[in-house]
Amino acid sequence: MKCRRGIALGALAGAAMMVLPIATAGPASAASAPQIVASGLDNPEKLTFGPDGALYVAEAGIGGPPNATHSNCIPAGDQSAESCYGDSGAVTKIASGAQTRVVVGLPSLATADGSSGPTDVAVASNGTIYVVNSLGTDPNQRDQAGAPFTNLGTVYRQASGATAPSSFADIAAFERDNDPDKNEPRDPSDPSPTTDSNPFALTLASDGRLLVADAGANDVVAVDSAGVVSLLTALPFRQVDAPPFLGMPPGSQIPMQPVPTAVEVVPAQPPVPGVTNDKILVGQLTGFPFPVGGANIYSVNSNTDKHNNLDVVHSGLTNVIDVAVAPDGTVYALEFASNGLLADTPTPALIQIRPDGTRKSLLSADDLNVPGGVAVGPDGMVYVTNCALCGDNKGTVIKVDPTVARDPATASACHPANVPGTTFEDITQDSHREAIECLAFWGLAQGKTATTFDPHGPVTRGEAASTIARLMEAAGFALPANPPNKFPDDDSSVHAHRIDQLADVGVISGFI
Repeated sequence: MKCRRGIALGALAGAAMMVLPIATAGPASAASAPQIVASGLDNPEKLTFGPDGALYVAEAGIGGPPNATHSNCIPAGDQSAESCYGDSGAVTKIASGAQTRVVVGLPSLATADGSSGPTDVAVASNGTIYVVNSLGTDPNQRDQAGAPFTNLGTVYRQASGATAPSSFADIAAFERDNDPDKNEPRDPSDPSPTTDSNPFALTLASDGRLLVADAGANDVVAVDSAGVVSLLTALPFRQVDAPPFLGMPPGSQIPMQPVPTAVEVVPAQPPVPGVTNDKILVGQLTGFPFPVGGANIYSVNSNTDKHNNLDVVHSGLTNVIDVAVAPDGTVYALEFASNGLLADTPTPALIQIRPDGTRKSLLSADDLNVPGGVAVGPDGMVYVTNCALCGDNKGTVIKVDPTVARDPATASACHPANVPGTTFEDITQDSHREAIECLAFWGLAQGKTATTFDPHGPVTRGEAASTIARLMEAAGFALPANPPNKFPDDDSSVHAHRIDQLADVGVISGFI
């Protein structure tokens, strides 16, 4: 008897739901799928909840049509393709079931593959809305192109009651003039300039400063009330194994750029009047070769050396595109490609990291499609944007309850709030992952190793016997302690005792 381990345990989870003494875990109310709360968005990126309790979403926009002279367009790719600038970037507000674009006319430069434009939004206590606009190139090239392209790589703001946004800070210019990572090691075969700017995420600190993660510059900067930009931290480059297709000698390593794509402020609790002691988290996508498990979430420490003021707080992640933190300290890391950007089919995932360090894959490719951002709402729900690179009118915002099971087969047996994730690194995208986690929680399933489950591997008759025996014992069935040796061909198997137990009570039989 052979079958896939994932399928086998998915079926067993349904049985466990009926027979296990589940009072310890407490039943989940029901299985639940993510719900769409907004649609018709143009390349939605990151999102945040404002002080008014509403959800604000940055839309990168769809660029614009070429003007008569195509002076608002730049070359893009091959075959004379071009990317044209427009003012289609926006911020949408979602409140009481309605969605409204509250900031319009923001810069956007788009192709069929996506756009540069608004990538994140923050809302101050006085209602001022701040928006960061991405770039993705050398700031000197932007400046040479001139207006309107110089509107990219910036922060815009719109005061409460105002009807139009205005430029507030030039993040790309700070990179142009300072280039904080210019002394980091580079690939000697890469002739590109070290100056590169792609402002990608922003948030508000409790002292009123804006914090902006520049994915191109590999740093996080602070912007004061006058729009003056200063360095908060420069992320470290790391040496990583060279991928085999580069043809380098075995054991060769290459420098990997950090590529920060998220910055999140966790206010101190309780707040101390007059004291700024926020915890600042920085998430990274990582640069080429985008190693699986190579992304970290950092915390900024008090070291005055801005090139050495980061601590790793969570590691082993992959291609993180955004980070959100719940009031209880639970971290949600949105992975743009949980199997790595070099995979044939990069697949996203939303990873829940609990305060005790245990992890669960909350959402996977079944629910995510080119996700752009994640936020935790006042209602405890987790909100994610989908279709950040899908084009006109295709983007959505979904919400999911992190305390409710996704899989109906495990809903009453394993409450998600009580069942930690496993250390199995190969089930993130498996449709049976909740069943696997559920049975591992009850001690009914074991991995091939401490970090692998092998969900697509075969199950032998011996492995099935051990699993069924554990299930029966968990349900209160007393198996014989010293059963007779039923089958001579299993004497060297680690499953021999379980096989003999089940054979003695008539659950299994051998081959004739």
